[in-house]
Amino acid sequence: MKNSIIIIAALLAMNACKVRDRSAKDLLQDENMQKEIISTIVGSHPLMLKFIEEVKKSDHASMMIDHLLSVVQGRNAEPPAGAGEKGTSPYAGEQSREIKSLSAEEIEKYLTGEGMGLAKAAELNHYPGPRHVMDLANDLHLTNDQKQRTQSAFDAMHEKAVSLGKKIVDGETALDKLFADGSISPERLSAATKDVAGLQGELRDAHLQAHLSMRRILSEEQRKQYDELRGYNSGMLDHSHMR
Repeated sequence: MKNSIIIIAALLAMNACKVRDRSAKDLLQDENMQKEIISTIVGSHPLMLKFIEEVKKSDHASMMIDHLLSVVQGRNAEPPAGAGEKGTSPYAGEQSREIKSLSAEEIEKYLTGEGMGLAKAAELNHYPGPRHVMDLANDLHLTNDQKQRTQSAFDAMHEKAVSLGKKIVDGETALDKLFADGSISPERLSAATKDVAGLQGELRDAHLQAHLSMRRILSEEQRKQYDELRGYNSGMLDHSHMR
């Protein structure tokens, strides 16, 4: 796992570390360079985001990350049997889940109203999120009125997200049970999936509506500052659309 992470990190950090003439494999043999690469990734918010995106592209890397998290949380001390072996499903080990389609982490996020990336369409197009705006209140120089309106936007969104999240978990539980006890049918399947999909649409709407409301609360300059503080000023953003 350590080598897998370093390889991915090396590919991301080569430019930052100015080692374009060395391969990722070579870097693995240099402990000092390993430390520099890891330090570069950890110390850079944009690079860390890229690193996470690269990990998501690899089923094996994602599975091993899940295992590390489970070890930290004391859920599982052994990696999935045959992890990474040819022909082995990346879902191996998930058959013991309470709800097969959801991890314990995903269930917790639904029940606690976490964003889960549902508002990326807004967040990455200059529509800040209320929770992060509150976290950056001092840097953004929010007025008392802005703080109150931002908190209200977050509270309304969070309350709705928690309610919908519970319904989604319940829906996934019901769907799982239909398959588990063999009572599934084409009609029941269509009804169950439509119910869950509808709830997921409502949940995404709740998160996106909160971001939309921030457009009316923050000034253009504050939105620009938000993008910079969040690491979105990579040169790919067109701030002309922020008006």
